[in-house]
Order: sequence, then C-alpha cells, then structure tokens
Amino acid sequence: MPLAAPAVVAGFCIVLARTTAQTRVRAAVLPQLPAATRKTTRGSSQPSKKASTPSQLSKAMAALYDINDDTTRFSTAALVQRFETIYGVGPKPRVATAPGRANIIGEHVDYQGGVALPFALQQRVRVVFRCRDDDRLNVVSDDALVNEDTGYLYLKVLHQARRQDPKVSAEIDPRFLRYIAGPFVYFSSPENVRGADILVASDVPLGAGCSSSSALVVASALAARACNPSYELPSRKDGRNAFFRGICECEWEFSGVKGGCMDHLAIVYGRAGCVVSLDCRDEKVCSVDGSSDAHISTDCTFVLLDTRVKHDLENSPYTDRRLACERCAKELNVVSLREVADLGVTRGLAQIDKIEKEVGQATANRGRHVVAEICRVRRCSTLLRRKQWRDVGLILYEAHTSLRDLFEASCDELDAAVDASRKVEGILGCRMVGGGFGGAALAVCAPGADSQRIVEDWRELYCVDGRKEPRMLVVEPGSGATLDEVPCVSIKELWATSGEEVDVPPPTKDREPSDFLRSLAARPISKSASDAEAMAAYEAYVEAELAKQEA
Repeated sequence: MPLAAPAVVAGFCIVLARTTAQTRVRAAVLPQLPAATRKTTRGSSQPSKKASTPSQLSKAMAALYDINDDTTRFSTAALVQRFETIYGVGPKPRVATAPGRANIIGEHVDYQGGVALPFALQQRVRVVFRCRDDDRLNVVSDDALVNEDTGYLYLKVLHQARRQDPKVSAEIDPRFLRYIAGPFVYFSSPENVRGADILVASDVPLGAGCSSSSALVVASALAARACNPSYELPSRKDGRNAFFRGICECEWEFSGVKGGCMDHLAIVYGRAGCVVSLDCRDEKVCSVDGSSDAHISTDCTFVLLDTRVKHDLENSPYTDRRLACERCAKELNVVSLREVADLGVTRGLAQIDKIEKEVGQATANRGRHVVAEICRVRRCSTLLRRKQWRDVGLILYEAHTSLRDLFEASCDELDAAVDASRKVEGILGCRMVGGGFGGAALAVCAPGADSQRIVEDWRELYCVDGRKEPRMLVVEPGSGATLDEVPCVSIKELWATSGEEVDVPPPTKDREPSDFLRSLAARPISKSASDAEAMAAYEAYVEAELAKQEA
C-alpha cells in the first residue's frame, strides 16, 4: 500500500473506534475496583449495564482512591495514585494545571484587539503526565469510567497528516483529544517528537462559557513543552511571546474556531483575589484605564448560573459574528475595531454609522457592540478600582443588552437568567459570559452578600416554564496556570528563550503498563482501519522517514 494513503487514514481520525472501545475500557478497568462493585451478567465476564451507572462508578472510585471530596480527589497524591493505576509505577509523573476563567466584561472584543477584565477561576484542569521516549500520546480522562474518554495517537503521523491537509487537525476524535494533541504538535518537530502518558482531571464546568477547552490547551502546552525541551521556539518579529502565541494558534487550528487570546491570557496570568486587566491587541497584561497595576483586587462575590444549554462554537454563528466585525474593520480601513474604539464611544459609533449602508444593519450592529464594549471595559476598570460595585453591576446589564440586541449572541435561557437576576436581592449586575448561544450567566454580588441565599433565590426565579435545572456555582478569582505547582509565568519567562533547556526527568523503558493501557494499545487508531492496517501505515511512515534521513 502506498505511504500517502494509509498515513492520511491513520492520521486523519487518529484515534480509537468507540464501537469496540467501550466494552474494552470497562473490562480493563473495572476488575481493579472493589469486588462489591463488579457485577456480571450470566455467562459473561463483562460488567452489566446496571453496574456501570455513574453513581455506582463514583462510589467505586471513592472506595478505590479514598476520594471524599474534591480537595482530596484533586490532590497531587490522589492524581498520582490514579495515574499509576492506569500507566503503572515508574518515575513520578508531573502535573500541569490551568484554571477556567470568567469574564466580568469585554466579550467578543479580543479578536478585534480589544480589552477585557476576566479572572481565573479556582476550578482547574489538571494534566498529569509522564514523558515517553517515543512519539505516542496516550490520554485517559478522569471520567473514562463513565464516558470512555480515552484515546491515543502517534505524533509523527499527525505531523505528516497536517502537512498534507491542515484541516485534519479538527477531525480528531474523540474531540477532547484535539486540545491535547495540538500543543504536542506545535511544540515539537516532526523529526524529533516525544509523546507522553496523560491523565486529565478537571472540575471546570463544561460548555458553560468558562473556557474549559482553553484551560486544557494551556495545561497540555506546559506538558508538551516539558516533554520536548530542545524544540526551538520560532522567533517572532512582532516581539510577542512565541510560547504564548503557540498556545493560541494551536487551539484555533485544532478546535476549528479562530477566537481571540483573552481566555489564554486570563488563564496564564490569573492571580488569586484579583481581576486581570488585559490588552488583547498586544497580547499582554496591562492596565486599560491608566492605572499602574494590571491586577485589580476585589472582594465581590460572583455567582455563575449555567443554563445547561450546551454551546458549541464550532457549530454556532460565532464565526459569522467574527467575520462581520472583520468586514466593518475592512470597510473603515483599519486593522481592527480597537482603533475605532480608541476614538471614544461617541466618535467611534459615528464611524460605524457611516458604513451601515455599505455593510448592512446587522453587520454594523456587530461593530457597534465591539466599539461600545471596549469603552465599557475601560469605564468598568476604573469603577472596579474605586470599588463602586453598584455602578459595575449596571455596566454588566448594559453589556448583556448589547450582546443580546446588537451582537445577537444570547439565547432565551440566558436572557431569562439575566432577567431573573434583577429580582434577586444582593445581585448588582449580570450578563452572559463566553462565546454565547448557550452556556452561563455571571452575576456580580455585593461584598458580604449571602451567596447561598442568592443561589437559592436565583435558581427559584429561573426554574419556571419547564427550564432545565441550572448548575449554580459561587466562583472566586484564582491563580493562573502552574507546572509542578510553579506558576506558569515564572517558568523561564514562559520559555521565551528559544531552545532553552528545562529540567525534565529522563525517559525510562522499565514502566509496567497496566491491563488498561494494554487494552488501549490494542485499539485501532482509525475508525476505518483495522489494527493491522493502522500499524502497517505507521511502520511504513517511520521507515520512509528513516530512509529520508539516511539519504
């Protein structure tokens, strides 16, 4: 079989066939659980449907790992224990973490060079990893017992597939694997790439506009860079940090959605107890209102109402909104709408008025939102520093109205959540957060407010007309991403120096893989290829690469 065809087949979907994987996952893992949890059907060694319900699996995990609460569950000791249960005992694995984020204000402006005021959450994505001495990437989610989130791929094959078709990046299945594979490709060379054994554990709400995907990318980037320290980061003429830029670009490619950099900046540069002031045009943390400090301390209470309307930016009008903003900027002959907003809200909106006839009302409204939102962020920053919380709340309501009416990124459930918040004592302001079209609303509450009462009152007012029971979270500003508990921003200045060596434990060949990993290794790497076909494709590719090097 010619090299090109199987290599693309092997690299295109890259991963396991779920039809046969589910049984093998449970068969491999469940025998390690306490005997009381292993129920079988007559004449079969496989677990029954009844035995694999989330509640029973949760109890089994608690018994196996001594998990009593989230603090225990996500401790380094517990994570290492679960990792070694899967991958075997060996050199101690390392842990990269990255928080989710909430954004007080500054939505849909980062890809137009805007400014924003987000904060990192205390909820985090944790990537537990051990570097390998080959190019294989094994990934197991902490939820694998429930949803079979496992997968693997060969990074050299993926490098090859990307050269033939960059769009292959967004075709990896299961989808969560994209956000891990992306950094390992971006921070390695095709000729010399090292993979890793990985366990992912997270308590960041999924699909709630809290940037769980970006958090996974950042944590995976730290792991990828640690496993490939000799890879020389490309130099940038624009002076931007190559490592941080790579984080953004690999998510855009592998997710299939080109967003901005606000999420990543907040995740990397977050500080406990502080809101982060961001300039997305220059991709840096800095004051947007003339103050000397980019981190704004806050004693407000924040409550997140997740509508459970799952948003999927890849299959939403998100790209259309971005293109509309780009159309406005092009019509005004500016690089981004940030230049228009810098004129001030009155003059800036007047510029948008001039092009409405050419671009249409809907497109002009997208531009109006961006210009006004950037100005709102600057005003809000000053109010946050002055601790004028009530005025901050009014700006949040104003921002939601703009997102609903001008940008049209809200939905009925989000509007209902915001409307309900106006009737809750203690809530000063509220708006949708994230890309929109689903997800969550964030409320800013008065300092000292009874957050539990606010949660109960808000839920009761929202849960009418047959709406889904929302997920309610009291959130606080947390710290930024870390590697081995060292803040990301302190790690060699984000690896800014090209080719700088970073301490990495030496690879080892004496690991004893568990039955679970052996089962994982036996699965096909393509939905359409058998094990033999997939391995033949990979071996052919390696042989061809070696021949090139020898030549």
